[in-house]
Formats: sequence, structure tokens, C-alpha cells
Amino acid sequence: GPTDPEVGLIRVDDVDDNPIAAVITFGCHPVNLHSYRNLIAPDFPGYTRRRLYERVDEKLTVLFFSSPSGDQNPANFRWQDPSEADARETGEKLADGLLDAFNRIVTSESPVLGVTVQTIQLPLEALPESSILEEHLEQWRPRLGQLEAAAETAPAVLAEARTEVEWAEEKENNLPIDGINLIG
Repeated sequence: GPTDPEVGLIRVDDVDDNPIAAVITFGCHPVNLHSYRNLIAPDFPGYTRRRLYERVDEKLTVLFFSSPSGDQNPANFRWQDPSEADARETGEKLADGLLDAFNRIVTSESPVLGVTVQTIQLPLEALPESSILEEHLEQWRPRLGQLEAAAETAPAVLAEARTEVEWAEEKENNLPIDGINLIG
């Protein structure tokens, strides 16, 4: 698919010329932590934000947008072995590359900004009933046990089975919802 080879950066200052926000666009999927311990995580953009907090100001608002990224993954992306260290490395390299440009930006007292607002209605699917979750667990718990017992099970297959079981157990135990299902 289409890609954007450039990194975009907008700096916003307050009336005293202190930076208060950074808007970053980068054409790369944030997938270093795609299934890391079944967590929803900010991946490398989170480490970019953290580095900018450390180097600019901890109160800096950082907005990250993924620009057209086709099939562009971080150079250190590993499908079968997601790593927090890899996400940190990618995010910090991105922040370090942006810092020089960020510090050279001269802001204007009278910027001209255009805004377009569009509301998009997304059809949402309800979360499954507990009977469906029980069926899901009955199917996946034995499969997980078999996969864990088999020495040749690929890590990605094992991670998928663990994710299925953990997801259903969380919903069955009424733990906080960490996502919504969109109708496909």
C-alpha cells in the first residue's frame, strides 16, 4: 500500500515561546508489542513521547499519528518474539531524530490554521454473552494445554491460544473491558 517516507512534525508554543505540544506523523505500524503479554500498549510512539517528555518538558502534549504506512514495520520488528526493548529502541530513535528539528522550529505569533470536522458513525457489536465465553473457554483451554505440552509449538501459535483463553477469562470474570468489537 501507499507509504509516506517523511516524518511530519508540528510544534506549538505558548505566548511566552515555551513548547506545549508536538504533533508527529510517521509512516510505520506501531507493532513492536503486537501481542506482548496480551496488553494494549502505546508501543514505540509511547517511548517517543516519553523521550520528548524527558528532553523537552514533562508537560508537553505529544500527539502521534500514523501516516500512510503500507506494510512498513519497524526494522527491529519480530513477529514471534515481541519485545518491549525493541519498542523502546524504535521510539527513542524516532524522538532523538526529531529533537534537532523540534528545537530549530521557529513558531509564529499569527499562524493560519484550517480545520475540517467530520463525524463518522461506527457500527459496534455487543460483547459476547457469558454462555458464549464459556463455550470459547471449553474450546480453547484444552487446545492451550496441548500446545503447551508439545515441544515443537511455535511461539506465535502458543501466544494466540493464550490470548484466546485470557480474553475469555477476563470477560467471564467481569474485568474492565479493554476493547470493543467492530462489525467487520
